[in-house]
Amino acid sequence: MGVSFLTSFFKYTSVATIFLIAGCFDLPHTPSHSDKITHIQVFAHQYGNTDSLFLKINSSDTAYLSSHVYPSKNENKLKYYWYLDSTILDSGKIYPIKKDVKEAPNRLKAVDSQGNFLEKNFTIIFNSPPAIKEVISPKDSQTFVGNLHTSFLFQWVSVDKDNHELKHILEIDNNTYQVGALTQVYQSGIGLGEHHFRIIVEDYYGDKDSLPIQTFFVREEKE
Repeated sequence: MGVSFLTSFFKYTSVATIFLIAGCFDLPHTPSHSDKITHIQVFAHQYGNTDSLFLKINSSDTAYLSSHVYPSKNENKLKYYWYLDSTILDSGKIYPIKKDVKEAPNRLKAVDSQGNFLEKNFTIIFNSPPAIKEVISPKDSQTFVGNLHTSFLFQWVSVDKDNHELKHILEIDNNTYQVGALTQVYQSGIGLGEHHFRIIVEDYYGDKDSLPIQTFFVREEKE
């Protein structure tokens, strides 16, 4: 009877051991995180420039937005949806923006095959650069009459489609004068002879414009 008991014990112990070993092979693998998307980014493209910080676009011309996910190897495994608030505007990795359109998505959603998703909220800045429309004084190659103590008028017209407050810089030869919002100033201390000048205008977002450098002359008044 003792032998029979031991035989049965070893028999069932061996079977249990086999099932235990087999069970070890059937344990599910630890889920892989190599395919997990960590974050999503939006880039604005225009005039050959790529920007993901300010997302500023000149509204006077075409542009496009692109989506990028990290790690990038998963980009083609996802579906992309561009939203304006809660409204879907389009789908795909690229969103084209037409000329003179001032409405754009403000949210991107990337969805995988299991329905998992990541979202990115953003704001597109539409901005038209300012422009120097006209230089009133001095005209190119104009001659002033005076000396170092004479104040000469520099006057110009600048415009901005977005009605931003503009800053101006007046450059005369190697001297730079920050004149703020002014569009006309009187400047003295200019010697006799040939001089060069230009005006630079800058808007709130740092977009600038200037005309080509122009020439003027100063001569003494003949008695």
